[in-house]
Amino acid sequence: MEISSLIHYQDSSFSYPLSNREFFILLKAKKGDVAHVSCLYSSIHPYKDRREVEPLTLSGTDGVYDYFSGIIGKAFMGSEDYAFQKDHPYPGYTYYFMIEGKDGTKLYLTSGGAIKDMESDNYSELFLASFPNIIDRAKQNPLLGGYPVYQIFPDRFNRGKDEPSCSWMNESKEASYPDNSKFCGGDIKGIIEKLDYLKNLGIKAIYLNPINPSPTAHHYEVEDYLSLDPRLGTGEDFLILAKEMHSRDMVLCLDLVFNHCGDKNPLFVDVIEKGKNSKYASWFFLNQDTPKVSKGNYLYFGHNPKMPKLNTSNPEVISYFKEVGLFWLKRGVDGFRLDVSDEVSHAFWRSFKEACKKENPNVFLIGEEWNLSLNRVSVSEWDATMDYPFRHAVINFLLYDKGDEYLSNELTRQLYSYPYPFRLNFLNLLSSHDTPRIFTILKKNKDKALEAAALSVAYPGLPDVYYGDEIFMEGENDPGCRKYMEWGSKEFEGSSYRLFKELMNLRKHYPSLRQGTTTISRINNLVKIERKLGDETVSAFFSSSKGGYLPIEGKIIASSNLVDNRLGPFGFAFLLKA
Repeated sequence: MEISSLIHYQDSSFSYPLSNREFFILLKAKKGDVAHVSCLYSSIHPYKDRREVEPLTLSGTDGVYDYFSGIIGKAFMGSEDYAFQKDHPYPGYTYYFMIEGKDGTKLYLTSGGAIKDMESDNYSELFLASFPNIIDRAKQNPLLGGYPVYQIFPDRFNRGKDEPSCSWMNESKEASYPDNSKFCGGDIKGIIEKLDYLKNLGIKAIYLNPINPSPTAHHYEVEDYLSLDPRLGTGEDFLILAKEMHSRDMVLCLDLVFNHCGDKNPLFVDVIEKGKNSKYASWFFLNQDTPKVSKGNYLYFGHNPKMPKLNTSNPEVISYFKEVGLFWLKRGVDGFRLDVSDEVSHAFWRSFKEACKKENPNVFLIGEEWNLSLNRVSVSEWDATMDYPFRHAVINFLLYDKGDEYLSNELTRQLYSYPYPFRLNFLNLLSSHDTPRIFTILKKNKDKALEAAALSVAYPGLPDVYYGDEIFMEGENDPGCRKYMEWGSKEFEGSSYRLFKELMNLRKHYPSLRQGTTTISRINNLVKIERKLGDETVSAFFSSSKGGYLPIEGKIIASSNLVDNRLGPFGFAFLLKA
């Protein structure tokens, strides 16, 4: 048994509270190395009086490591509060692992390392699952609730039917590569008119790209954080949007940009005019006394000097943007998507989250990071992230045909990277305003595009639909992915659109797909994702180019390329266990 491959960390995705009494426990070991794992645990105070044994289950593999998991605390159940109980006087546990290798060796893993004999049971050498304070517990956001999310690029979605054409509408709605500096005329009233369409599609939350005044259609060069771009409508229009959404039990998510602002923003204009004498000089990163956009002699986002970077370590900046967040929450916004949020300070997000939670205890923050966000997804910062790693795995499976073993391994690795309640909040991303559309990436193959959508429904998190993906819109990278919505598309009348809609609505009909546990495995060349909640179990099967025979495990509730219990290439099936 390879001792160096035995991995566990307390107070992390390997160990976290599920309730006032139960803790999830995870141990990683070299694939195929370990036969049995048990977790031995007792109450923190006193820590020796009673030690229970909880066998851990081999719950998955990523091709390198096997994952053994279980729940400790069940032996001490009896009350969900913190009150004194005779059989369990204090919540929280000390614990260690007993591990048996397939080679016959046996050892114990403690916080001090692996040992052959557990003689001392010394408190300082044990792992600790400390007091499970409610405020520190990872949770699924109740507003998002596991339902699909629909991302809208406001200028390119829909214009209100009674809104006149304006002189600033200088980009064609048919443009394949629309200019980011030009406008098509989509507006807030146009979104309101499509709410029933989105509700019928199975959508719960709408994620709006920025809506603040900006010289660009993408609105990321923010000129005023406390108003709506008049091209998109009025403040009253926005209030009506929020009201109409809430009346339909829908959730409004707004994209906020705190890493940088626009060069025409009054905050930065004051610095341009007064240099280091400006009261906002310390809000930015100046290389010289007086910044000039033409010289770019200051820090800015990417390669664009029109987006000066904000100093989010500055307490004044933090204080200002807390008020921005509160401003929009008071106008009906339920949560935020956070642009370039991995480059904003931890202190900023902790303070911002605390302020927002006081206004709305159920507020959610979804960060933008294209890799793992292990040190930012937490109770005190983000509730979730845009899950680009999920997108990468899906593309590798469908475009490059890496096979069922690859997909099973990769999704398992991602599954256990975060505390599971947070994973339920993640955006299962396939397309966005920053990527080529998934239909284009997959070479306009509808079977693959539908399987991608099905994977986003089966995998824990929120199926994330970029506007137009439901009708298989095409689009290369920015600006091709920002075309105007094709409302006249014949796809609305086709079977593929109906199947896409059916998939999204599975989340409404089956709570296990929204909140259930997840197990990933392989069978008959297929990837199986099983979701379970109480007595309900939904299993989803996915095929690569090889196809494979479908195990008969219940009633088929959605499928594609299924003939006589065999999934053809790039097919899928959802089964409800009888």
